[in-house]
Amino acid sequence: MKHALAGVAGLLSMVCVVPYVRDVRRGTTRPQRISWLTFALLAATAATAQIADGATAGAVLGVGAALGFSYVFALSIRAGVGGRSRGDIAGLTLVVASVVLWAVTDRPLLALGGVIVAELAAGLLTVRKAVADPGSETISTWLLDGSAGGLALLASDLARPAEVLYPLNHLAVNAAVALAIVAGRRRPAAVVCA
Repeated sequence: MKHALAGVAGLLSMVCVVPYVRDVRRGTTRPQRISWLTFALLAATAATAQIADGATAGAVLGVGAALGFSYVFALSIRAGVGGRSRGDIAGLTLVVASVVLWAVTDRPLLALGGVIVAELAAGLLTVRKAVADPGSETISTWLLDGSAGGLALLASDLARPAEVLYPLNHLAVNAAVALAIVAGRRRPAAVVCA
């Protein structure tokens, strides 16, 4: 049963971008470039680190996420926003640092910790954008991908931190963005004075 849940989580994380891609092509969703680059790189790093540490459910989630997120990043090059702010550069620096940390220490759990910190930073870029411009995000993608994180968490061996941390973080980041979209939609529109 756990293998089936892990497989569904990986597949869901890969296909959750379908509504997002549709909306990017329609011009209603504008991906935050550094967030999606970061999500793609971190998913690949997390999958590789978890495979190296023997984790399975989180690794399947990471592989699916890396494929889907890479596609969204490719679209964001032309249709996205961001990429030059200090926050963008800081987030990308955290990604590079987490990969270097793993390469230098050869400790997958340490690299996974770096991935989680960097993904939280990248998620904050999208949270900030979603609160300010909730119409620029596709909430169904964030809900589907959060569900993928939840399924991967259910499929994980809860006694193994390397297997639990990435799905838990994945769920939290997606929930934060979805909540930011809802909060942005509920915020009163700015009054324009003539």
